[in-house]
Amino acid sequence: MKPSTSKYIAFESVSIPDLFKLAPGAFGLYLPARDENGKVQKSMAKIAAGAKSAAVHAKKRCVVQTLVILEQSVEGEIPAPQRMLKVTVTPIDQISERGRRYKESQKPGEREKALQAKVKVFAVNLDGVHNVMVAAPSLKAAADLIGTTVYLMRTYDAGVNDEDKAVALATVGQVFRQEGINGAWEPWTPDAKR
Repeated sequence: MKPSTSKYIAFESVSIPDLFKLAPGAFGLYLPARDENGKVQKSMAKIAAGAKSAAVHAKKRCVVQTLVILEQSVEGEIPAPQRMLKVTVTPIDQISERGRRYKESQKPGEREKALQAKVKVFAVNLDGVHNVMVAAPSLKAAADLIGTTVYLMRTYDAGVNDEDKAVALATVGQVFRQEGINGAWEPWTPDAKR
């Protein structure tokens, strides 16, 4: 192990950027630097974040493990344990056991539901005949997509039901137009002049 130039690493076996130039299976050991209070938690977090960032840039993955080092004492006192990080390079397609368990615990469609929860459906009647609808993250974004103002969106809100919402959420950002209140929703491109 050699001294490191990083302020978060006291000693290292190989620098983190150099580690990810090596083949999968290679590993590096890192002794975190202590802060003014003698703690290593911040340094360990910075080392782990730096390793994960370097892995992404190198189009690889890594496994970060915390190792506890105990000194054997002959004097009878129990010395404080030291912590060290071991970073192992893995191929991009390899997922750790912990990552696999996490993916399996996620219900199908949870990500899509979370994305839809951030998107709302907005509808407006601008000319008394046609309703215009779009799914967007905000009223301002919806007004921009439709080509109108937030004021007009609020003033002439057309309201939507669950069937309308399903149509809009199927293609977020696509503007739909409906003739009358019972017409079918059709994709529509607003005039740029409005």
